[in-house]
Formats: sequence, C-alpha cells, structure tokens
Amino acid sequence: AEAARVAAEVAAEEEAEAARVAAEAAAEAAAAETARLAAVAAAEEEAETARVAEEAAAEAAAETSRLAAEAAAEAEAAAATARVAAAWEEASATRWPGSRVAAAWEE
Repeated sequence: AEAARVAAEVAAEEEAEAARVAAEAAAEAAAAETARLAAVAAAEEEAETARVAEEAAAEAAAETSRLAAEAAAEAEAAAATARVAAAWEEASATRWPGSRVAAAWEE
C-alpha cells in the first residue's frame, strides 16, 4: 500500500510538473504571438501613416502647382494688358497728338 501511495504521489508530482511546463510553454507562445501581432500592427500603422503623408504631400504639391500656374496666367494677362496700353498710348500720341483720344487717355 505504501508503495502504491508513493507511486501515486510520484505520478501526481510528474503530472503537475508536466502541466506546469505545458502552461509555461503556452504562456511563452502567447507572449510571442502577442509580440508578433503588435509588430505587425505597428508596421501596418507606420505604412498607413507614410501613405497618408505621401498623399498629403502630393495634394499639396498639386495645389502649389495649380496656384503657381494661376499666378503665371494672371501675370501674363497683366503683362498683355500693359503691352496693349503702352501700344495704345504710343499710337494715340503719335497719330492724334492733341486729340481728344490722347487727352482722354492721359486722364
């Protein structure tokens, strides 16, 4: 009976040790999986942040380009208006000196 009790005790201790080792291995595996998932999530978040930043930079560049083109067009229109005005002034001064056209232009 004593031998059976000792054998049962040893078996129980071995079973408890095996359960402890299995639980420890499961905890380590869970920690490793958690770390892997956290790394994946961080990489995905970093990629999304980079994508959003890239998109914002592209939109800003497009808007800057559009505004520059608009300003260039306005400057060209102003230059064309100035050229027409200068030509008109020159023509009116040489063709109609002292005329009402030249006087009106002077005003």
